[in-house]
Amino acid sequence: MPRRGFGPRPVTLLSPIDHVVYSSLVSRIVAASGVPDRSADEWMAFEGFGRAEPVDPKYKYLVEIDIASCYEYIDHLDLRSELISLTLDVDAAQALVELLTSIYPRGRGLPQLHLSSDRLAEIYLSVIERSLLRRGYPAKRYADDFRILAETWPQANQAIEDAADAARELGLILSTEKTRIIRIDTLRDQADADNLFLARHFGAKPTVEEFLASPYGPDLVEDDTDDDDDDDGVEGVEDVAADQPVSERDAGPDDSLHRGALSIIEEWVQGVRRQGEPHLLGSKWLPGAVSLLADASVRISDENLQEIVFRIPMSLEPVVNYLRKRPSELDANWATLQMLSSMGRQSPWAKIWLLYLARHLSVLKSASRTDVLEWAEGQAWDSHEVVRCQAIWTIAHQDNRDVKGLVSAAYGPASSLTRAGIAAAAGAGEIAENDPLARAIRSDSKLSKAAFEWGKSH
Repeated sequence: MPRRGFGPRPVTLLSPIDHVVYSSLVSRIVAASGVPDRSADEWMAFEGFGRAEPVDPKYKYLVEIDIASCYEYIDHLDLRSELISLTLDVDAAQALVELLTSIYPRGRGLPQLHLSSDRLAEIYLSVIERSLLRRGYPAKRYADDFRILAETWPQANQAIEDAADAARELGLILSTEKTRIIRIDTLRDQADADNLFLARHFGAKPTVEEFLASPYGPDLVEDDTDDDDDDDGVEGVEDVAADQPVSERDAGPDDSLHRGALSIIEEWVQGVRRQGEPHLLGSKWLPGAVSLLADASVRISDENLQEIVFRIPMSLEPVVNYLRKRPSELDANWATLQMLSSMGRQSPWAKIWLLYLARHLSVLKSASRTDVLEWAEGQAWDSHEVVRCQAIWTIAHQDNRDVKGLVSAAYGPASSLTRAGIAAAAGAGEIAENDPLARAIRSDSKLSKAAFEWGKSH
């Protein structure tokens, strides 16, 4: 996955069999643990902790703490001990640890981007939370982010030391970039700045709290793209969108919301081009603005979409979903996809999202679609196995004339991670069951046979 700036964040993916076993074991354990899943209500409670009224006036500081690379360093034996103490299910805890150790032989780590890992992390990180509460700190946690109220500056610093000690006992460390002490008065000033920003674009509503609680709020996926973005003020930022003709900003049925979302994007893009720096206050509202415009009559320009994806690589996901929700603009969608697929700085994560979009766009005779499919065929030879599999799956649905050769080249070297996916692509690509390649795939394993049959109807 991309990080802010350059360099990837490594992510371990599971094979279909490992995925099923992992999910099943975690579901059994979590059901007995009593630890709640993450929810929107818990996020809102965390977001308002120390920021929203009422806060006892004796508390002057809020400590914000983040665990560095949390999932990469979760210790399997410590996790097993905590699972057994919560559930008394020794067999499931032992089986889970053996599975994790087969994936991570060093005895540390959970698969990222996996709901089951989120559930295990909740259990693991609750140990630190309990340690802070036992020490008497008013504390709140969401995922691996902690907030602690403190009366004095020395007490705030001591809270960080105590949190670091509790984390170290579990083999974890605090993130130096994301751990900070901030005055509660300053937090309220930032909340006021957020509300002023939204009011300037939307009118009196939505407030920050309403926007956060809506489907259009900032993306809550943990990443490095939002570090301290909310420290930037709005003073001196022009309302560029106000200078645009009304006809260009007419955003359809929900006029005020659509105009506000479009003006956020336009102001941000103008600020980037003027200053060469993307970390304006509007950055954290961009995913929500893009999502909100999915049903608007006006289309976000390709120039603006390109700027957003280039400056904030993690925004590709909401951009892809935005395009998928505008199926009537098929020609324009293929042109936009052609533009995005021709951009440099393509991580494996980005390629998978772009291939996913190509698979879901309807067939259309156009130069843009031809260019995209040529690009997709090139990805079938990518060095990353999952990219190759996704490329073949996409081509099977868009242009299956080359599927047989690609499947033949990719299936043999594939590991258990993607072999079932390639078998499904063979079925989707209409390779006849009596074809020697299809017979070889179907007889390779029960899973490959089932995947081939499934691909024929998907």
